Amino acid sequence: MIKAGTIVLGLILPLCIAAQGIDSLAIDDPAERWELQTEEGEADRILVWLETLMLNPLDMNRASVSDLMMLPDMKLETARALIDQREQRYFSKLSDLRKVNGISSAYLDQITPYIIVKPKITAASFTRHWKADWMSRLQRSLQKKEGYLPKQNGESPVYKGDDWKAFQRLSLYNDHLSMNLTLEKDPGEGWRQGTLTDHTSAHLALRDVGRLRQLVIGDFIVRGGQGLISAPVASMGKGREVTRGAIRQWEGIRPYGSAEETAYMRGAGISLGNRFRLEAWYSRRKLSASALNDSTFRMPAGTGLHRTQNELRNRARLERTTAGITTGYHAGTWEINIRGLSTRFDQTVSGGMQIYDRYDFSGRSHRVVGVDHKIVLPGLMILGEIALSDNRAIAFIQGIRMEWDSGTEWLLSYRNYSPGFQSLYGHAFAEGSGTQNEEGFYLGISQRVGTKWKFAAYADQFFFPAPRFGLRSYSRGYDVLGALEHRFGSGSRAEILFRSKVKGDEYKAEDDRGLGQIWRGRQFRQSTRFQIQHQLGGKLRMRTRLEWVRSRPAGEDHIYKGILLFQDIRWHVLGWLRADTRFTVFGSPDYSSRLYQFENDLLYVMTNTMLNDQGKRFYLLLKADAGENLELWFKYGVTVYDGLRVLGSGPEQIRGNRRSSVGLQLRVKV
Repeated sequence: MIKAGTIVLGLILPLCIAAQGIDSLAIDDPAERWELQTEEGEADRILVWLETLMLNPLDMNRASVSDLMMLPDMKLETARALIDQREQRYFSKLSDLRKVNGISSAYLDQITPYIIVKPKITAASFTRHWKADWMSRLQRSLQKKEGYLPKQNGESPVYKGDDWKAFQRLSLYNDHLSMNLTLEKDPGEGWRQGTLTDHTSAHLALRDVGRLRQLVIGDFIVRGGQGLISAPVASMGKGREVTRGAIRQWEGIRPYGSAEETAYMRGAGISLGNRFRLEAWYSRRKLSASALNDSTFRMPAGTGLHRTQNELRNRARLERTTAGITTGYHAGTWEINIRGLSTRFDQTVSGGMQIYDRYDFSGRSHRVVGVDHKIVLPGLMILGEIALSDNRAIAFIQGIRMEWDSGTEWLLSYRNYSPGFQSLYGHAFAEGSGTQNEEGFYLGISQRVGTKWKFAAYADQFFFPAPRFGLRSYSRGYDVLGALEHRFGSGSRAEILFRSKVKGDEYKAEDDRGLGQIWRGRQFRQSTRFQIQHQLGGKLRMRTRLEWVRSRPAGEDHIYKGILLFQDIRWHVLGWLRADTRFTVFGSPDYSSRLYQFENDLLYVMTNTMLNDQGKRFYLLLKADAGENLELWFKYGVTVYDGLRVLGSGPEQIRGNRRSSVGLQLRVKV
């Protein structure tokens, strides 16, 4: 009965929401499952989240239900069964997990990159089993952009460095200790003396020793609750994982070793306790910010780029000091945490001057406190968070996730973030950015039928009570998705996916008197995707996608149509050599009908390419395992646009109709 109701509701849910309107009046890679969420520019932060998970694997002999639910496709009942099994006898090796009801050999292979089984601690635990991981990566565009060329009047180029993107990382670790050094330079940045690269990150960490859960000195990140107070790194959002995207699972202090330059803290953090938990951290960082006058700065920039004279001038001009504490109680089936965070700048920070900036933070100090909870019962998880910023504005989110033995999963979530709520580190589930000025209700359902069919759908209805970016008044909208997947054979599947989003927007038009007015209307975007993947033996995988996009900007009657078709091939050429290649043709007459495609790339590089106008794209990715300890990666990609003579604008402008790049990566594991 539940299964039939779920399928019927899933079929009518997108239709019911899509039937509503907005009045118009004056004013394969694990990262692939997050492909839909990265359309709005979150690729770097999603990458940080995935990378941090892989660099901090869960110990199956210590992980809680909440920890286990971070793993891909983990079920509540499977997580509880794992803990029940562990209480009888600790796991001594990963293969022991196959004894847990719900963990097959295939699923164990899927989650292996994120888990570990640690032996009991002895004095030798800190000196044995050391491993080293060194990674070096170089990438660059093969066309010279205007920013690298001397100006006609003889002045030096806009970008002060060369066009290479460079990355180096050295990690040393065993079961309880880890050390990391990361160096990174973006295109256009110079090679700095002393550190060689523009960005440097390092940490020393100790974890899982008695009641000590984590101690980090150096760079780290902190997540807690549902992300209202502290969640500088994005996690899943809306996408095909319809019963997971609207809730957060990962909590605590984690060492940081990625190349994203703005998402971390620098100082020290400690996490203690089992049932009673205590976390505390302190951070002091110099940030890039532009000055309004001698003592007032804008909010620090989030790009981390230091290429131009202005960007270099703004480098490390504002100091931010942050202190936080979390105390909580974690029982077997429930937990509650109280969290506080205080931030102080050494200079005054000012918000923007537009009408949609009226609730931006301004001042030198900021504080926020909150409470989060989680209850885990058979087939049921209830979780939420409420937070209060020091201007007395409130934000809260509450979610319920349900599972049935019939293969049914539901997720319901309600969020209400006051326009005035301010959180400098928050990143909760939302349609917009940040954790303010939004109210929304989300419903996601997933249904498996046998072992071959899976149906998934979500509907998210949202309301912005105050002006959001670019608007002068309130707005509302909805987002719906439906997906049907069929598996046939080993590693072969077909998928149909439909997504529709409508958002309130404003446009300029003349009234009856011929005077220009700002009107409120709506923009919409719909996409339909068909994809089939076929595994031919153990060496060849083929994937074909056809996608249509229909869009209409606010105030226009014309519907723009985009289309994308690609053929993707993964070929295990030899036992040590793998090749991924793809050829894409696309057509998109307007930016609103742009298309996206996730691409396989170098290790820990996420590429979700935006395709606009009309043209073709090709890429080739090679991975070679030169022995057990050495990996080599190479990627070449090129996009050719039909009928264009200039690509981009400003310093990023390219003369011609071709945009191509090359990347090379070396990884040594000892």
